[in-house]
Amino acid sequence: MSFHHQDSSQVASFLHPVNGYRGMLKQKGVEPRNHMKDNLRALKEKESENKIKKEVQASTTKEEFKINKFKEVESKVKHLKTQIYQPENPVNQNYLKSGLSSQRQEIQQVKSKEKAEIIRKETSNIDYKKPPIPKRDETIEIYRPVKDKDYIKQNAKDELKQIATKNQNKLNRNETEEYQKPNEFGKIPKYLKDRKKQWEEEALRQKIEVQKVDECPPGMRLLPEEERLETLRELEKNKETVMTDIRKMPLICDTVVLQKRKTFLENKLLDIEAAIRTFSRKKLYIADDM
Repeated sequence: MSFHHQDSSQVASFLHPVNGYRGMLKQKGVEPRNHMKDNLRALKEKESENKIKKEVQASTTKEEFKINKFKEVESKVKHLKTQIYQPENPVNQNYLKSGLSSQRQEIQQVKSKEKAEIIRKETSNIDYKKPPIPKRDETIEIYRPVKDKDYIKQNAKDELKQIATKNQNKLNRNETEEYQKPNEFGKIPKYLKDRKKQWEEEALRQKIEVQKVDECPPGMRLLPEEERLETLRELEKNKETVMTDIRKMPLICDTVVLQKRKTFLENKLLDIEAAIRTFSRKKLYIADDM
C-alpha cells in the first residue's frame, strides 16, 4: 500500500511540477513575497530622503572657512567688486557701442584716399620710360655652344693616372723601407682550425653511433628519438582521456556494468602507465621487422 502511495505521489509531482520554493508556498496557499516591489519601494523612499537632505543643505548656507587670525580682516577682492570701474582711457568707453564700426570704416576710407592722392601728386612729376633696346654690337653673347665631351675616355685617363701614382708610391716605399712580414705569417688560418675541429667532432659522433649499434641485441633495433617522443606524447594523451572517463563515473558503482567498466578503465590506465615508463627510457630497442 505504501509503495502504491509513493508511486502515485511521483506521478502527481511529474504531472504538476513544483517551481522551486515559491511554487511550494503557492501550493500551500501562501503568497510568496514580491521582492521586486519591495526593492522599488525602498529605492523610492531612499530617493525622497536624499532629495529632502539636498534641500535642507541648500537652504542652510555654510559659513566660509577662514583662518582664525584673518577672521577680522576684510577681503580686498570683495572691496574691489563694489567699486565702479572707470577706464584709464576715456575713449574706450565707446569701444563696443553700436554704429561705431561703420564710422571707423568711413574715417579709414577717407584717410586712405588722402594718402593715395598725396602719393599720386608726388609721382606725377617723374617721367617713366622704358629703357632703349640695345643694338646688335652692344648685346652680350648669351648662348655658347658646349663641345661634346667624351666622359668615358676622361674617366679611363683619370683611372690610369691614379693606378700609376699608386704603383709609384709602392715602389718608392719598397726602396726606402725594408719589407716587414705580417704577424700571422706561417701560421695556420683560423678557418682551417675550425674545420679540423668540426671533422673531429663528426668522427667522434659516428664512432658513438657505431658503438650504440654494436650494443643492440640481435634481431632488435634502436628506436629513433623522434619516434620515441611521438609515441610518448600519444600515450600521455591516452592517459588523460582514460583519467577523464574515470572521473566521469559515479562514486558508487552498484551495477555490474559500471563495475566492469571501472575495472576495464583502471586496467587500461595501468597498461598505459607501464608503456609510458618503458618509452621514457633514453635507449629503447624494438624488434626489427625489416
